[in-house]
Amino acid sequence: MKIKDLKPASYKKMICVDCLEEKASADFALGSMYKGKRYLKKYCKACDYKRSRQWKKNNPEKASLSARKGCAVWRNRNKDEYNLKCREQRANNIIVFHEKEREKRRKNPERYRAADLRYNNLYPERRKETYRKYVANNPEYYRIAAKVRRDRKRSNGGDYTHQEWHSLLKLYDSCPACGKKWTEEDRPTVDHIIPISLGGSNYIDNIQPLCLFCNLSKGNRFIGLPKSIGGGNVKTQTA
Repeated sequence: MKIKDLKPASYKKMICVDCLEEKASADFALGSMYKGKRYLKKYCKACDYKRSRQWKKNNPEKASLSARKGCAVWRNRNKDEYNLKCREQRANNIIVFHEKEREKRRKNPERYRAADLRYNNLYPERRKETYRKYVANNPEYYRIAAKVRRDRKRSNGGDYTHQEWHSLLKLYDSCPACGKKWTEEDRPTVDHIIPISLGGSNYIDNIQPLCLFCNLSKGNRFIGLPKSIGGGNVKTQTA
């Protein structure tokens, strides 16, 4: 056996078709796979990098699509590492992250509302635990909000009794918004059909039962539900 046969493959000399320089095969970019064997490109890594930059500049749309596909493949193969990096980046830039999330929600409210509903249906316990933690960490905010709401109720007028509330519940066997059956965990909550902030009264005619998530998702919007339009999850009276 000759000594030169013991040299690694990187010692093999090749000429780049772009720069016309003679370089070791290790300095050449990898090409396509054919019959289980990886072939080298005809140009070196430096020229390959220049070609790549020029192609991206001439084809921005294709380059962006290719990059997104490559990122998606990497994320699928390295989910744990990707999630860890995302959590670290979020923790280091929490204020910027929250501001960006608020801006996205302002621009696409319906999209995020639907995403929240899907998440709540998949992970109800996580949602409840998150809500409890937020209330515990922001007591002053909820005290102020409760006081403002009480003042608005007084100015708008109206009141109802426990009997009126229980009589109203007898008409509903589930949440009129999402159709979820009442259980010990998903109990009905009081919702104002016309929100208090929009001038709605606190009379029983302006009250409807909703599950906690639908009540929070509705916010201060007016949404026509079975009580006002008939049918849906309202129990039918039988003679």
